[in-house]
Amino acid sequence: MEGAELDVLKGSQKVLTENYHLFLAIVAYHYAEETLEVVEYLRTRGFKVFTNGEYVYAFKPPENPRVLLKL
Repeated sequence: MEGAELDVLKGSQKVLTENYHLFLAIVAYHYAEETLEVVEYLRTRGFKVFTNGEYVYAFKPPENPRVLLKL
């Protein structure tokens, strides 16, 4: 459904608050305040958030990163 991005994020709260290494790309331009609401919601859950006004990109680094490949 168009404009339900924030509702989907709220329904995914358990995954968003766990210590997963996540990257999200969200289209958030369906109503005037949608981008700001999505940005604030993700920032309060530990995401680094970037936006160009219509698209929201969010990255959540793991709290305790492990080195998978050491060169």
